[in-house]
Amino acid sequence: MYVYNILNQKGGRMRKLGCVVACIAVFCTMAMPAPRIEVGASIGYGLGVGGQNSGFGGTANTEQDLAGNYTKYDEIYASGGNGLKINVEGNCFFNDNLGVMLMSGISFLGGFDEKQVAPFGGVLITSETAISTGYVPINIGLKLKTTMGKFTPYVYLAPGMYICFGSGTNKTTGQANTDIAISFNPGWGFTGGLGAMYALNDKWGLKAEITPTYAFANITQMSATQGGNKTTYIYQNNTPTVPDPSGPASDRKIYDHSQPKVPFSSVALNIGATFDF
Repeated sequence: MYVYNILNQKGGRMRKLGCVVACIAVFCTMAMPAPRIEVGASIGYGLGVGGQNSGFGGTANTEQDLAGNYTKYDEIYASGGNGLKINVEGNCFFNDNLGVMLMSGISFLGGFDEKQVAPFGGVLITSETAISTGYVPINIGLKLKTTMGKFTPYVYLAPGMYICFGSGTNKTTGQANTDIAISFNPGWGFTGGLGAMYALNDKWGLKAEITPTYAFANITQMSATQGGNKTTYIYQNNTPTVPDPSGPASDRKIYDHSQPKVPFSSVALNIGATFDF
């Protein structure tokens, strides 16, 4: 009988505790508004920052090799940030001001353009290389906004991962074209935004924003294919030098003990639309 009373008392306490927890849950559900979902899409153009510019054409932009020949560099520019950007996003707002955002999309960006003119065997040889790059971003961050009539200014910051890609072509006088493919490690960085949305009605809106992005990625390998022969440069991040197997001309591998890094940073202007569920 004594044991039964103890168990009964404990059972009563558990029931009371369960009632308290249930009341708190109901109160929180009633006090907090239901999360509001908003989606959007935008398109824009970014201007790269952090690239390298080695000069423009002219007699002043020359270099002399050991044989005394002069090489003229007409244009050398490297940047992974210039180009078209297409973005999609989803936002979950817990109140009228603060929300969590998920962003993705695709960016088709500029890369490396080089034109080199040099004498070789009494003939003027021109070599032109054009490489384009791009990435698919996956960003998660916070968005803060405030409504002022039909206008809603907002700001956000979203770190993330950047899945990068690159390809290009080299054209040299008297030779077959060389196709170039580049592989990257996943890049890391962040993007931010400062903009405003104009409400067309309760559901639809138009937006414009400035979005700075800071990101970079390391090249893991680069292949060059010419006339059926392929050479792959494999970058090993400063590992100790080892014998580099050459392989047949149709599939030659060269190990480079460095780690080239490509910047994908930019400042973009985007315009788009939003839909509020």
